[in-house]
Amino acid sequence: MNWNWRVYPSSDVEIHELIGLQRRFENIRLNDNEDSWLWNGEVDKEFSVCEVQKWIKGDVARDTHGCYKWCKWVPNKCNVFMWRAQMDRIPTKMAIRRRNIMVGDNLCALCGISDENSNHLFLACSVSSGVWLVKDVERIVESMGESDLKKEIIYGILIVICWRIWKARNEKVFASVIPNVVQLISDIKSLGYLWYRNRNKKGTAVISYLEIPSVLCFNEVRL
Repeated sequence: MNWNWRVYPSSDVEIHELIGLQRRFENIRLNDNEDSWLWNGEVDKEFSVCEVQKWIKGDVARDTHGCYKWCKWVPNKCNVFMWRAQMDRIPTKMAIRRRNIMVGDNLCALCGISDENSNHLFLACSVSSGVWLVKDVERIVESMGESDLKKEIIYGILIVICWRIWKARNEKVFASVIPNVVQLISDIKSLGYLWYRNRNKKGTAVISYLEIPSVLCFNEVRL
């Protein structure tokens, strides 16, 4: 395969990416046949809306690894944010740098200690660790010996926490607002209560986080 470069790759990262790209194309052979869309790995079926409907309604085995679990009682903006965060698609400094956009240093906007990526911002940052202690949102929720109602509430609260931490990060970057852990926790409790109370038809519930070790540092949240 011949390459027509306007600027030939020169940095170590660019060369490494070029080598990886060449390896991907090693076993690909181009021909003069017309391209066509194939559906669900079946070579004898072309893509159609009808086939999609059959797939959704049927018992076809589907790979759900990495699929985001939507929470019904939190706003769409929180669900969309968490979905993007799960795929590392939120504009952290390291994510922006990967797109060749220079934004100064790569240090976390909240703590200024380590490079800012999704894992650090929500798990390792000193400000975030003052709010909670969690490694895997969905895994923790599913491993709890609680009712489905409590799991749904806790899962939503974890999403609200991530969203509020991200909002605090943006307030620091764009408005120079110094983050306050006590205020963050207060906001999370208030938002969680209001959103669950007004967006869920199952009424109210009381959850004591003392029953869930090593998840959150909240003493008690009433919803």
